[in-house]
Amino acid sequence: MKVKEFKKMAEEKGSIHFADKSYSGLSWEDWYKLASATSRIDYGCRFDFREINSGLCALYRKRDAQGSSKMCCCSGCYDSMGYLRFVQNTPAALAVVSSRFKPEVGFWRKNKGCSLPRKYRSAVCLGYRCFKETIYTGKINMLMAFMEGLRHGHDFSRREIYTMGRALAKII
Repeated sequence: MKVKEFKKMAEEKGSIHFADKSYSGLSWEDWYKLASATSRIDYGCRFDFREINSGLCALYRKRDAQGSSKMCCCSGCYDSMGYLRFVQNTPAALAVVSSRFKPEVGFWRKNKGCSLPRKYRSAVCLGYRCFKETIYTGKINMLMAFMEGLRHGHDFSRREIYTMGRALAKII
């Protein structure tokens, strides 16, 4: 999708802010550090593209008998515009994000999952785990708690989230 089309759609839905700051006022540099660090989190997706007519994550393979979406937890990607609340207002970021957004599926791609580079993904997507069996300690535990806090909109003040995000970005 072209940048103008993407911005117009976002404006109509009222879901995305094209801004100089990220979640809770974090700088984009700090947000990108935190987003990149989430690569160390086991989300429990377990996509299996080898199964004939499957291509589903483990959780949705169990639900498939009930007619679930082949997009798994990404089934709301198009309507929510990737659950994005903020997109960096620069030509480079807008070009990447808008070019990867497609009608009907959003950023999701068959046999791949999310087409967005991790740094551009939403807090919702970076904070969602199918299975919470893996127990984390240290910095990764703090990062997961931070992402889940953003995702669920816990009762942290904007300042508290900003302070946590800044502290994490320095140690991750």
